[in-house]
Amino acid sequence: MAKALAARRFRAVFWHQGESDIIYGFSEARSLANMEALVAASRQIQPGIPWFVARNSLKTATPYAEQPVRKAQASLIASGQVCAGPDTDVIREHPGWTGEADFGGKGVTRHGELWFPYVDAYLSGQACAHRSQE
Repeated sequence: MAKALAARRFRAVFWHQGESDIIYGFSEARSLANMEALVAASRQIQPGIPWFVARNSLKTATPYAEQPVRKAQASLIASGQVCAGPDTDVIREHPGWTGEADFGGKGVTRHGELWFPYVDAYLSGQACAHRSQE
């Protein structure tokens, strides 16, 4: 990523990550610090590059809204450091999509549908047109 940023190959970063934070038991503070560091590092290489962050975690016994990584993502968005991306956890709520949500054809198609309004708004010159619903 650093090499591509240095070559100015990216126009924006569309970030969809959170599962590993849940798997490793990261706190909200650790998830937030990691994301802030990554955004800051990318902007040292390519100043001003816009970031769009999805609310994304992993289905566990903890409700999505209470997941520390989702709280960190919402906090990062609310701070204005990044733009809101879609809530992609909704994909995992589809009955029978175990294994499909992230890597199956239906799940990938649904990801594209959820991201489309954000990409379209950005490419139409409306950066951060979609605000977080959390």
